[in-house]
Amino acid sequence: MREPADLLGGQVGTERKTGVGVKTFDTWCLPRHAEQVDEDPRIGFLRADVARFCDGLDGLAPAQRLGLVVALRTSLVAVVDAAMVSAMREAVSEGWGLRRVAQHAGMSHEQVRIRLAESARQEDSES
Repeated sequence: MREPADLLGGQVGTERKTGVGVKTFDTWCLPRHAEQVDEDPRIGFLRADVARFCDGLDGLAPAQRLGLVVALRTSLVAVVDAAMVSAMREAVSEGWGLRRVAQHAGMSHEQVRIRLAESARQEDSES
C-alpha cells in the first residue's frame, strides 16, 4: 500500500510491488508525537482514500498517471502547508515559543520563524 506520507518527500527507494524507484517516507522527520497522531482514525481514513486513488491510477497511460499524481501532490501539500501555518500562528498567539511550536511541528524553530514571516509577508501583499 502506498503511503500518502511519501508525498512529503524522503529518500529514494524501490517500490516492492513494481520494482520502480520511488520516494519513501523517513520516520526520523516526524514530530515526537507523530505516533499518537497516526493512531487518529481520521489519518487512517485519509491515508486509505489516497491509497485507493493511487491504486486507481494503475492502468492509465504514464503521462496521465504522472499528471494526476503531480496534481494530487500539489493539492495535498498546499492544503497541509496552509493548515500547518494556521496551527503555528494559533500556537504562537496562545503564548507558545518558537521552539515549542517547532517541536510539535517537526521542524527547527528557525524554520517556524521563516514560515510565519513568509506567511505574514504574503498576507500583507494580498491586502
